[in-house]
Order: sequence, then structure tokens, then C-alpha cells
Amino acid sequence: MLRNKIEIFEYQSTVLHGKVSVCDSEWFTIGSYNINNLSAYASIELNVDVYNASLAARAEELLRSIMEKDCITITPDLHKRIKNPVKQFIRWCSYQFIRIIFYLVTFNFRQIR
Repeated sequence: MLRNKIEIFEYQSTVLHGKVSVCDSEWFTIGSYNINNLSAYASIELNVDVYNASLAARAEELLRSIMEKDCITITPDLHKRIKNPVKQFIRWCSYQFIRIIFYLVTFNFRQIR
């Protein structure tokens, strides 16, 4: 994401599973849905899309306030400083393991439907 000039803000106050996204100050989506097979086939997840420019603008203001007060910005420099080849390899292996498990679990759910 950093290579594609996407800003990343890491929330520091607590663990947060919810997701919010605002698009062009015109609409926003809020919920718990992950873009993966587990959310699609096995988990009970929900997002609400709101097509209202004034609400979207307000949501964007609230997000900016949270980003300023409760988040750290993950910059390319910070990412390079905390980047560790061993940790990256462990994360990659963990990701692959979880991906395989999710695939196996959701494959069974897809077959049932």
C-alpha cells in the first residue's frame, strides 16, 4: 500500500475489528466484513453502505479526528525501520497457513450451500 501512495494509520487505543471507508466525501461503508472467503461463507459479518454526502462528510471528519488523536502514521521510513526479514518471513508463513485453513473451512461451507 505504501508503494501505491496509500496512507496508513494504525489505531493505538485498543484492538478494533470494525472497518470504515469514505469514498470521495460522497458515501461511506461501515461494518465488520472482511474481503475474504471466511467473511463471505462462514462468519456472520455485516457492512452498511450509506449514500449520503452530508453523512459521508461527517464520517470523514470523525475519521480524521481519530487519525490525528489516536493513530500513528505508518510512513515508508517507519516501515523500513521496523521491518525485519525474520519477522516478515514468520508473518508470511502465518498468513499462508491461515489462508489455507480459511480455504479449507470455507470450501466445506460452499459445498453445503
